[in-house]
Amino acid sequence: MTEAPRRQGTPLSSATGRPKRIAFMCLFPDWGHTIPLLKLAAAAQDCGFTIRCYIPDGAGQFAERAGLGYLAIPFKANGHLDIFRSIAANSLFYLNNNGYGHANLLANPGIISSVAEAIPQVDADLAAFRPDMVIGDSHLIASVYEQAAAKHRARFIRHSASGTLAGRQRPYARTYGFTDAPAHVMAAVEVAGRLFKSLYRPWFYATHFPDWLEA
Repeated sequence: MTEAPRRQGTPLSSATGRPKRIAFMCLFPDWGHTIPLLKLAAAAQDCGFTIRCYIPDGAGQFAERAGLGYLAIPFKANGHLDIFRSIAANSLFYLNNNGYGHANLLANPGIISSVAEAIPQVDADLAAFRPDMVIGDSHLIASVYEQAAAKHRARFIRHSASGTLAGRQRPYARTYGFTDAPAHVMAAVEVAGRLFKSLYRPWFYATHFPDWLEA
């Protein structure tokens, strides 16, 4: 297997004269968040930066394919991946208007607990790596990455897997990815989405009230 040609150019150097070290952090176990960040990490490594990735257990295969160094943290067996798979099997309308009730109630508490337990291990690894910059995923636990960057006196950049236009597009476009449907159809779908969201979330939490107390 031949190594991909490295791009020309000298990366910025830190005060010590060594190449900039960048820590890429995405501890949320959703590959839709992890893989885009690893692609950025691979591109940065191609340019000569020193890279270390902090990722969920199971994502190491993606880092290894790109030749990236990484630390993978374990997660409790709370079935979060099965929950995410069951949510993803639903319609686009449901996915964009359910308010993430399933994830927030059934998966995220266990995920956050696992991340909290892993912080000392991550912190020790960061101390050894000495990053000049931390690039962290913006979803749910971005404050963890920001605090890590501050502790290790590294610049922090927040990366959004959704892109910059996600919050500016009309709801129909965010749901289906196009806007060439008749205007009255798009408006009707958006009204139905708002109504569904306002009614579904209270119903879901009321139905799963015992699960909410346990979480």
